[in-house]
Amino acid sequence: MTQRPDSRFIAGRPAVMALLWLTAGVTVLYWVVFFTSGEVHSTEEECYLAFERAFPLADGWMATLCVIAAEGLRRRREWAVLGGVAAGSALVYLGGMDVLYNLENDMYARMNAAMAGE
Repeated sequence: MTQRPDSRFIAGRPAVMALLWLTAGVTVLYWVVFFTSGEVHSTEEECYLAFERAFPLADGWMATLCVIAAEGLRRRREWAVLGGVAAGSALVYLGGMDVLYNLENDMYARMNAAMAGE
């Protein structure tokens, strides 16, 4: 039987769980808005829309990992760490892809509300 760590040693657990759930929720909300109203489109240029349409599966994977990590933390399971590391890795990778696209395509020069949200 695996011994669970004393809660005194994981004082930040509720905050981390909340951030993981928030990340997953905001990601899902972003894609719902992207495909319904389009309010989050930084531009209507086809190259931007094609680039963004390539992300739902990867973002869904990242959001799923956030939920897995949050649930693992709630249950105080060791696999929460693996889920958290995988979620963090996915977040860094996806963020890097977005930042590089935005830099290469001068998207930051169009600083509108949608771009600020990205």
